[in-house]
Amino acid sequence: MTTATEKNQPPPTLEQVEKLKTRCTALKLQASGFAAREEHLTKQIANVHAESGDKGELDTLTQQRREVREARADALEAVTALQSRIVSDLELACTAEAVRRTKGIKRAFGSLRQEMQDDEVQVQEAAAAYRDAVNRVNDRYRSLAKLKAEAAALTDRFGVAAPTFPPIVIPAMREGCREAAMTAQSTTFIDHAHVSQSTEQCEHHLRSRRTYREIATTPGAAIIEVAGPKPWPKLSERQEEMVESRERERQAEAVTAARFAGEAARSTTRARMG
Repeated sequence: MTTATEKNQPPPTLEQVEKLKTRCTALKLQASGFAAREEHLTKQIANVHAESGDKGELDTLTQQRREVREARADALEAVTALQSRIVSDLELACTAEAVRRTKGIKRAFGSLRQEMQDDEVQVQEAAAAYRDAVNRVNDRYRSLAKLKAEAAALTDRFGVAAPTFPPIVIPAMREGCREAAMTAQSTTFIDHAHVSQSTEQCEHHLRSRRTYREIATTPGAAIIEVAGPKPWPKLSERQEEMVESRERERQAEAVTAARFAGEAARSTTRARMG
C-alpha cells in the first residue's frame, strides 16, 4: 500500500533515472567480473583435483568460489531489482515531464491564439493597404487619361498645338501591378490543419499502436522517445489461437519444404550415379 509520505514525495527525475542506469551498468560489470573469477577458481580446483593436491588448498579454493558465487548472485539480484525500479521510475519521470510539457503546450496555445488574432488584424490592414494602393494606381491612370482628354478638348476648341504624351501602360497590363495581383490571388487561407495519427502493426498483424511520428521533432516526441512506446495490447484468446495456428502452419510448411529438398537432393544424386 502507498503511504501518505510516498504520495507526497516528488516523482523521480530523468537525471535520477540516468544515475540508476549508471549504477545498474556498474553492477552488471561487477557480476561479470565475479563470473570470470568463478570460472578461474573452477579451473584451479580442477587442476588441484587432477594433481591430487593438498586438501587444505582445495577447501580454500572451494570456499573462495562459494563466496564469489554468492557475491555474483547478490549482484545479479541487485541488477534485477534496479532494472525493475528503472522501468517504474522512468515511467513516473516521463509522466511528470509530460505533465509539465502539457502545461507548457496550453500556455503556448494561448499565446499563439492571441498572435493569430493579431495576425488577422495585420492581414486586414494589409488588405486595406493593398486596396488603397490599387485605387491610387487606378486614380493616377484616370487622372492621366483626363489630362489627355483636357488637352484634346483645348486643341479642338481653340486650335492650339496638341501636346505629345509618352505612352502609358494601363494598370491591368503593368508588370508590377500584374505581379501584385497574382500574389494576392494565389495567397489563400487554409480551411483545415488535420494531423493524422501514425500507427504500426505488431509482428502478427493483429494489433496496432501509435508511433507518434506525427509529432516528430517536438518536445513531446522527445519525452515519448525516452519513455518508449506503449506496450502492445494483450492478445485476446481468439488472437492467441490465430498465432498458434499460423505457427503450426509455418512448421508444417518447413517440414514439407525440407522433405522436398531432401527428395530433390536424392534425385540429383541418383541422376549423377546413373
